[in-house]
Amino acid sequence: MSSKKNTKMATVGMPIFLVVLSLALIGGYWYIDKNAENTKVENLTETEVLLSKDLDNFYPSTPRSVVLFFGRIMQCVYTQDITEEELRALGELQQKLFDVELLVINPIDTFYQSALIEWQTFKENKNVFAGYQADRASNVKTWKKDGAEYASLVMYYSLRTDAGVGANYNEFILRKDEQNKWKILGWRETTPQELEME
Repeated sequence: MSSKKNTKMATVGMPIFLVVLSLALIGGYWYIDKNAENTKVENLTETEVLLSKDLDNFYPSTPRSVVLFFGRIMQCVYTQDITEEELRALGELQQKLFDVELLVINPIDTFYQSALIEWQTFKENKNVFAGYQADRASNVKTWKKDGAEYASLVMYYSLRTDAGVGANYNEFILRKDEQNKWKILGWRETTPQELEME
């Protein structure tokens, strides 16, 4: 009787043991795979991270976030060790933030040639892009005109050159498109001002 009981327990215990072992193996594999994936992501350069962004499905949702993303691309261009091909790809990414009217006057070839000259001059002069920031969201101005929604805000970026450290202030104008995405209509240099940061 004791032998049958032990056999019965062993028969019941074996499947449970196999299930637990299987779960442990799956869990271990998942943990190793996830860590390898995280390491891979952590090893990406800022250029690779930006160029992997899917703006068609994950577009910045506010005027400020659009302008900050534009600034992030600029910082990448001027602080990362990039190739001319990557410069063009980053230019194409910037253009996804542009309103159709801005795209008409800035087709990619013209935009790229202008960016290439500016980038080469920047490197030759050994200038340093020191950072950027946009005014806080509560200071974004919005209005409607002819059925369209507009927004404006100021972004500054600072540079270190032979002449010292300076800051450029630009006012960005954005307009909502038919998909309710805020697109950059243009920007212009503006007077230095104290920005309220977030």
